[in-house]
This record gives sequence, C-alpha cells and structure tokens, in this order.
Amino acid sequence: MNQKNVNTCLVEARLTSITFSFKRIWAFIVGIFSVPKSPITEEQLLQDAEDILQQHRMQVCELLMKPLTPKVEITFSINGTTPIAATSGTNIGLNLQYFQTHDDPGAIVHEIVHAIEQAPDYTGEFWWMIEGIADFIRYKAELGTLDRGDPRHGYKEAADFFNHYYNSDAEKYKALVTSVNAGVLLSNIDQLVQDYLATG
Repeated sequence: MNQKNVNTCLVEARLTSITFSFKRIWAFIVGIFSVPKSPITEEQLLQDAEDILQQHRMQVCELLMKPLTPKVEITFSINGTTPIAATSGTNIGLNLQYFQTHDDPGAIVHEIVHAIEQAPDYTGEFWWMIEGIADFIRYKAELGTLDRGDPRHGYKEAADFFNHYYNSDAEKYKALVTSVNAGVLLSNIDQLVQDYLATG
C-alpha cells in the first residue's frame, strides 16, 4: 500500500470515529433534555373518552342500526375495580391505571357500543353476540383486529363472524344486528355459524 492510500485510510478512519463520537454525544444530549410523558390523569382520561364518543357515535349508531336521535346520554366514570372498562346501563367505568399504561381507545369504543346498544339479554347462550358486535364495530373504527375461529368464543372471533355477513350478505347482517338489539337469538343462528365456518 502506498503512502497516498495509507493517508486516505487514516482520514476515513478518523471521520468514522468523529461521526460515531458525535452520535454518542447527540444521544446523550437528547437523553438529558427528554421529558418523560406524564401518566394520564383522571380528568384527561374522561375528556379523551368524551372525545372518542363524539368521534365515533355516528358510526356506532349506523352499524347498530340505531337512530342518532333521541341521543343516548352516555357518562364516563373512573372505576378501579374493573380490569379495563365496563358498562352499566349508560355509564362506562374506566380503569385509570390500565389507561395510564395502555393507549387503547378501541376499548372505549367497545364499551360505547354496549351503552348505545342497551342489549336486554346477556345470558350464557347470547353473550358472544353482544361482545362480537362490539368488537366488530371496534374493528370498523380501525381500533381493533379480527380472529378467525368459532364465533361462539366471542370477541374477535365473533367480530369476524359479523364482518363476514356485513361484507357478504346485507340482509343476514341486518337480521343478526336486529337480533342482538332485541336480545333474541335467530332461529337459524346455528346454520349461520356453520355457513360462516365453512367459508374458512
């Protein structure tokens, strides 16, 4: 290697060293001046929930086939005993500790569905429909996901069941939602489940 090449290599090595040192210094400076995000307060959580309600109320009503008026008056409260959120009538209780560590507006949309829907029955044979429609609307709000499986397991799997009929058969979707709102299982619900499972 001639002297010119040696000098070139030395220059490149020094530049690499300087660049690396600058990155370390910059990371140190950023670390010093970065301010940790403060946990959400009760007041902030309640306001966020109100904002989510206003943003998604129309879509929830449309997918539930419920009128916008008369408006269901929904209230929010802080409830430390529920794992995430729970609805009683038209009041939605929110666990502050959960939302301080989880950015989960979809959970609030899920409960808003329950509050607007006011399904009259939550029995062992019907619960999966109630949770399924709530998770389906959460998915349509782009705040949740679907799982393929037996819809009678509820939640995301039941949401996929509703999504299937929403996309493939408007009349059957309408019948399913009407049955949820009335709290009565369709006489052909087993066949609808089997037909859905057969598509997978």
